Amino acid sequence: MDTINHHKTPLWFWCIGAIALLWNLAGLAAFFMHLTMTPDMLAQLPEAHQALYTQAPDWLNVAFGIAVVGGTLASIMLLLKNIFAVILYSLSLLGVLAQNSYSFFMSDTFTVLGNEAMIMPILVIVISLFLMWYSLQLKCIGLLR
Repeated sequence: MDTINHHKTPLWFWCIGAIALLWNLAGLAAFFMHLTMTPDMLAQLPEAHQALYTQAPDWLNVAFGIAVVGGTLASIMLLLKNIFAVILYSLSLLGVLAQNSYSFFMSDTFTVLGNEAMIMPILVIVISLFLMWYSLQLKCIGLLR
């Protein structure tokens, strides 16, 4: 006779998963607002900010999209205990790193916005790294299948 082992999923799993999903949904909302910025909205920004927006390469939007869509889908997969969360968090991390490499190394973003503007990109990188690591740990302990 086969014994079925039913282990209750720990509360911390659901809490971290829900927070990860909310975090990525906020990123998805920011991406949507970025893509739907109208010329009138852009005109309300200071000139230096307008230049940052208009001079950004197209691949930056692709990286941003990969980061937030990948992260959102990964969080959903995580809550479904699906192994694809690991792959999607990996893709999301690549998008985050590509997007932020532009801000840190290829533009004058922090000259225009100030050094305090580095806080959010660094936080995004740290959280992306954590979620990638976390999903790998869940895979190792068998919570993701």
